[in-house]
Amino acid sequence: MAGGGHSLSSEAAEYDRLALEQEFASKLLMGELISLEQARNEAQRKQLYLERIVQPGKPDYAVEPRRLRAVAATLVLGLISWGVLTLLVAGIREHHD
Repeated sequence: MAGGGHSLSSEAAEYDRLALEQEFASKLLMGELISLEQARNEAQRKQLYLERIVQPGKPDYAVEPRRLRAVAATLVLGLISWGVLTLLVAGIREHHD
């Protein structure tokens, strides 16, 4: 007990250090568990609940986009632009001659 490489006093000091570390870890764990429970309660409180009042309905027919009208308008505007540009080029050529 009194001699040798491992004395009882050094083992007691090591035991006290380990007991202190265990107590500190236990208090830290309790604090973290309390924080976790508070976070869960906060998340539960902030959770959004949606309630459908009226069932959505589909339209009878598609109103937009009007593809045929858009293609026709592009064609007509393109032809008008081509005609105006052709007249301008013809006028410039006639003016130079």
